[in-house]
Amino acid sequence: MTGKKITIDVVSDVVCPWCFLGRKRLEAALASLPDVEAEIRWRPFQLDPTLPPHGKDRQTYLREKFGTGSKIDDSHRQLRALGEEYGIVFDFDAIIRAPNTLDAHRVIHWAAQAAPDTQDRMVGMLFSLYFEQGQDIGNHEVLVDAARQHGCGSGCPPFAERSRQRHDP
Repeated sequence: MTGKKITIDVVSDVVCPWCFLGRKRLEAALASLPDVEAEIRWRPFQLDPTLPPHGKDRQTYLREKFGTGSKIDDSHRQLRALGEEYGIVFDFDAIIRAPNTLDAHRVIHWAAQAAPDTQDRMVGMLFSLYFEQGQDIGNHEVLVDAARQHGCGSGCPPFAERSRQRHDP
């Protein structure tokens, strides 16, 4: 028998490494509460909506945003250490693009409509694709493939068409 039901709204961007860590910590906390049934709803937030539709070279972006020096390296070291406890293998060196996440948020929104827990699994996949595999989660092919892996059948081509039109001059 299930005990308490709660709804958790998470405002996040899938290019935020601290949000990835927070998702894993939330997952661990909920696993320790077997009498709690949680519905997790992911709400969109773009850390940088000014990024161009096709993103930007990540190293250039990081230098522009945070400057040079050890600040970025120190943060990456800290995140790697914290992530290990939760099974996250951050591979910051593999990340080539700083993506505009608008279309990633569209896929996350689609996933919320698809089936219970699909949205949370989609968010987890996008975090992993970006931070552990270095994939460009602003790339439409990556997003459509992720959506298809989560059951997006006939709904995928319209998303792909709309997003391609948005990026064409």
